[in-house]
Amino acid sequence: LYSCFGLNFNDTNVCSTHGQCISHNSCQCSPHYYSSNCSITSCFGVLSNSSLSCSSHGQCMDHDQCSCDVGYSLSNCSLFSCFGISFKDPNVCSGHGQCVSPNNCQCSPNYYSTNCSITTCHQFFSNESEVCSGKGQCMNYNECKCNGINHYPQNCTCLPNFSGKNCSTYYCHGIPNNSTNVCHSHGECVSHNTCSCVEDFDEDQNCQCRKGHSFSSGQCNRNVQPVLFTTSSSF
Repeated sequence: LYSCFGLNFNDTNVCSTHGQCISHNSCQCSPHYYSSNCSITSCFGVLSNSSLSCSSHGQCMDHDQCSCDVGYSLSNCSLFSCFGISFKDPNVCSGHGQCVSPNNCQCSPNYYSTNCSITTCHQFFSNESEVCSGKGQCMNYNECKCNGINHYPQNCTCLPNFSGKNCSTYYCHGIPNNSTNVCHSHGECVSHNTCSCVEDFDEDQNCQCRKGHSFSSGQCNRNVQPVLFTTSSSF
């Protein structure tokens, strides 16, 4: 009788189950198994006792058979994802960082949160209600997408003489353009302090009746001078 490294030559576990004990402490290894007791194999060209085996994210259990760590997949344990998106996808980590391990994003400068989805626009975080003056969305670092058109694009503050959530409100002589009382209810406030009036109402007078007219019965009527009649006596 002889043995290999403490196991009898006919033991099922001799030579790490991957070879034959042909003489004392002499194993004849099966293909793809190495070392004196046949305990080393390889996975995809990397020896099983290397720290680089199975992409450093698993164990090489048998030839070309990796047992991957949690969060890693593919035959060589090279695939992982962050929050459901492959680390190779350009949209991983919200497109603003690198997926360096499962669900672990390394964010680019000025981007934050676990998936790099938060940035800042002019000192406000993109998920704050005050960002972009409350009138738009912070799309990228210091880049606002504003609602409406009457604003400064940098931070969505309203242009002079405009106000409101979307900077759509302006005034004609102190009255908002969307008020029923604007322009004395006889016209439309088309821009700041500019009325477009219906007929016979004076735009220069904020849609009040033109000179020589008086308002009655819902309209401006031309003032009519009374006609004086004289009688003559004949002698």
